[in-house]
Parts: sequence; structure tokens; C-alpha cells
Amino acid sequence: MKSKYDKQRLFEVVGKLDNTFKSKLNEDVGESTKKRAFTLASTDNEPVYFDLDRYDNNKALAVELMSLDGESWAMISTNLPESADLPTDEFFLKNWSENEEIANELVRNGIIIPTGKQASMGAKSYKINPKYSPSWENLLGKRENSELSEENATLNETASYSPIHKYVMFAYNYPPDFIEKAWADRPEAIEHIKGKFSMYYSKHGAQGVMNEFYINLDDSNQQILERWIINNYTV
Repeated sequence: MKSKYDKQRLFEVVGKLDNTFKSKLNEDVGESTKKRAFTLASTDNEPVYFDLDRYDNNKALAVELMSLDGESWAMISTNLPESADLPTDEFFLKNWSENEEIANELVRNGIIIPTGKQASMGAKSYKINPKYSPSWENLLGKRENSELSEENATLNETASYSPIHKYVMFAYNYPPDFIEKAWADRPEAIEHIKGKFSMYYSKHGAQGVMNEFYINLDDSNQQILERWIINNYTV
């Protein structure tokens, strides 16, 4: 029997409710993440790495500095009215208050690179040095791809069941290798996605994991999962 909590989360999934920010996860760190980690004097020389997400209100890039054990050191991006106009791989740096020392060291060491843009309040834009940038960064792009939009528009036409019906059945009968299959075209993201799923499985079990997993994926990864379920999952 499904709990009241499971039903509530299902409604949230179907409705895709917006939050101000996506939930941040304490995830298992893979080898690729360790390779792009770096140390700063301002983080007590503890290895840290960049964790990327999108602000829900405008899809601008959100950049957080994380330790290898999943603890947050600093949110180094700031969400400004002009943030939505930046390229998808750029962000405005928060270099004041508690971030001042860390931000200045990131710039000084060339870990983030200035792009020459400036917001009305004075904040400057930066991009991450490719040496330290996640290889799955393109998964966080805005929903501006016209081909993807056309594909989404035809999903209902190619499904023998409604998308909601397929999702509900999938949520309680998902195949164990669905992540490898759904993200087959993005192999660099598989371990990252599997880490998210494992964390929610340990918290909510088989009955509640899928709703929690889906609602906390960013928009691009939600679309990847949606397309795979509708095009490949058999009820």
C-alpha cells in the first residue's frame, strides 16, 4: 500500500512543482570528480570541486564549491536579473562577504576565467577553466534546442499509453538497468546519476525512490528520463 507521503510526491512529480533552487545532494564522488578537484588555501587545502546546477526561476548557471565528502564550501555564483542573458556556461561571481577570500583565490589561480561582462550592480561574469569543469556540464543546458522541442511535441503521438500512465507504472516496476539505458548517449553522466538514485533508494526504498529521484533531477535530465520511459518502457 502506498503511503500518504508517496502519493504527495507523485503529485509533485506529475505537476513538476518549482522550487527556488533544486535540492543539493550529498553524493558519492566518482573518479572523474576526483581528477578535477583542486586545493585552495582558503579551503584549508582540502580538495574541492565544482558542482553545477540551474536556478529554477531563469535557468542561469549555479556554481557551488564542494568537498569530496559532499559538504558545501561556498555558493560562488549569484543569481542576478542579468544572469539569464549569460551564455549557459557563464555565471556572475559572488566575491563579497564570506566569499571574498575564496573568490579572489579562484580568479588569481586561473581556476575561473573572466569573460568581460558585468552586471548593473557591478558583479562580473566568469566561466570555469575547462580543466576543472564537469564533463557532463552540457546536461545542464537551457531548454532552447528546437530539435528537442519538436521531439517533445511528438511524445504523446508515439506513446501507446499516456505519459503519466507510463510514468506511474515505471515508478513501481522500473528495470534495474534503466539508468545505463536512458543515459547511454551520455556515459560520462551515468555514475553521477546512479549516485543520486542510490541515495534516494536508501532513504525511501523501492516504493518511494522514483518520485524523489525524478523531482530532484535538473530539467535536462528529467527530459532524458521522460523520453526514455515514453519511447522504450513497456507497460
